[in-house]
Amino acid sequence: MVFYPEFKGVALAAYNQGIDKLKSKMSREIGLAVDGGIIRPVRPEDLGSTYPWWQLNQVATNTWTAFVGCTTDTIADNRFVLINGVYFNGDDGELHQVRITREQSVTRYWVVTPIRGFVSRTGYADDPWTVDQNTVITIEGICSSVSTLTDFDFIGAVAEKRGILINP
Repeated sequence: MVFYPEFKGVALAAYNQGIDKLKSKMSREIGLAVDGGIIRPVRPEDLGSTYPWWQLNQVATNTWTAFVGCTTDTIADNRFVLINGVYFNGDDGELHQVRITREQSVTRYWVVTPIRGFVSRTGYADDPWTVDQNTVITIEGICSSVSTLTDFDFIGAVAEKRGILINP
């Protein structure tokens, strides 16, 4: 797994493959035509956050801590999520890794420390992960200091049936 500072090349190809996968799953599982749904940017609420931003309250050093509102959440019906990167503007909190558990199995460990050194503070992954409708997910981070982190965002897309969030 590598994070790229620009959304091109390998990172863009991985994203496009992920979008095709979401469209295919949406078509197969809810019976829509491949282009029958919409693709929109991911929001924290799509992955269970109770805030419109990601927040991690690290209360002990070097322990896995769930992001606020994401202790364990189930993805909404008729919604498929792709996460292909992160934005991390943090100097404080020293978030080092993010762990994603899907259906009680660890899906990804992402080391996010290098992203702070990117000019855009955004890293695009060559191994995006997806979460299907009605899937249980937990998102955790690990910091080397006690703090509250609110300057972190997942980047990605959501495929869903028209009218759930956006009604064109």
